[in-house]
Amino acid sequence: MRQHSPTIGLAGLMLVMAAGLYAQAPGDPLDPAVAAIIAAPLSDADYIDADSCLDRRAVDDVEVIDSNRLLFHGRRDRVWLVQLRSPCIGLDRGSQLLFELRGSRYCSMDTFCARRASNHIAPTCAQQGISICSLGRFEPVSKNQAGLIRESTDRYRHTGVRPLEDAVSDAEAEPEISNGQ
Repeated sequence: MRQHSPTIGLAGLMLVMAAGLYAQAPGDPLDPAVAAIIAAPLSDADYIDADSCLDRRAVDDVEVIDSNRLLFHGRRDRVWLVQLRSPCIGLDRGSQLLFELRGSRYCSMDTFCARRASNHIAPTCAQQGISICSLGRFEPVSKNQAGLIRESTDRYRHTGVRPLEDAVSDAEAEPEISNGQ
């Protein structure tokens, strides 16, 4: 179940700004760009920041990718990528995560800490005496994309080639497709 917030998304703000910029006098021809915007209204999802929170019951597992990224695995093979607001010192795949939630949902800006399995369990991150990290937005990704993220991160750990460099070199290695000309 998606949770909707009352905030207007960037697309909605741009639509409102475009309408204000192109205010016209009666009888003036309508600019084609404005006519196209008016003729194709956006969906509710374009106006609403729908992935700023996830219900805890919708999440089966949280996977640490690296000190900057987490994957939240949900029911029916749903997966969300979360880029942390800043690198989380000490966070790695062997970490246990302790979330400090303000309700029954994981939300952008919620905090958590990472601890080693051997550490004494304390009820809060501050009592653990370790880094406090902050969640970013929840970006839906496919199961296949999650696997590629994991694979490129592993490749970086072993080769030192950053994922973006990897993608560029893979694209350069692909043969050019001719359109018959």
